[in-house]
Amino acid sequence: MKRGAAVLLALACACAHQKPAPQASKPEEGPKSALEELRNSGPALSYQAQSKLESEEYAEVLELLRKAVKGTPELAKLDPGRRLERLEALYGELDLDSDDHRALFARSAGPAGRCAADSIKAYVEGRDVEAVLFASAAAGEDPQKQPIRRLLAAVSKGTGLEAPKEQQLPRAALVQYKLQRAEKAYFDKRFGEAARECQEAVWLDPDSALAWTRLGSARWASGEPEKAREAFDRVLVLDPHNAEVRQFMEAKGLLGRGRPAAGAEIKSQ
Repeated sequence: MKRGAAVLLALACACAHQKPAPQASKPEEGPKSALEELRNSGPALSYQAQSKLESEEYAEVLELLRKAVKGTPELAKLDPGRRLERLEALYGELDLDSDDHRALFARSAGPAGRCAADSIKAYVEGRDVEAVLFASAAAGEDPQKQPIRRLLAAVSKGTGLEAPKEQQLPRAALVQYKLQRAEKAYFDKRFGEAARECQEAVWLDPDSALAWTRLGSARWASGEPEKAREAFDRVLVLDPHNAEVRQFMEAKGLLGRGRPAAGAEIKSQ
């Protein structure tokens, strides 16, 4: 036998006697990772739903809330369950499956759409007074648009709160209406009512320094110095050069740590 062939035969025999190398076994499929379980937990899905609500993706909100409640049944009686129930009713009432209808309730649709989107969000979150308030403003912005009227009717029915005709005004006009009512109540010494009207004006226009000033005045007169301070603090954020409010806060100790008893009044603007 030639030397080369003998070498090959020896190698073949050696290989035949070698044990085959063990193959790497596939890992058995175990339970989901902790991270994956966390991502699909009820609270996490509810958090994702909130993000989708902010961006007006209502179908996605429904899907996420349904998954959250299905995976964590106890959520059905808590906030996620209540949100799901409200959005499901509103979704059908307003035909939000339709792209054309859904576009009417978007912030990109102009003043009426912005008010409508704010109303839907407030309604789903359980902020009933705000929901009716924003729906009224939406109807005031575009009183002829039937889908907007349906939103107002649905929100009013769902909350059990009336939407007076005289308050169905464009947002800016409704702010002024609320401030006028607050001023009258204030001078009639109905400070609690004045504060409520001012609070609604602030919800409608969070950037109104005047609304925050009057809210602070009403809170102070109502004997709520801490809430008054919070309102006046907001005034100074919006209007840092408001000397009258700053002087009042300094005089009453609202700029420092002390919290005096209420009693004095800041001049209504």
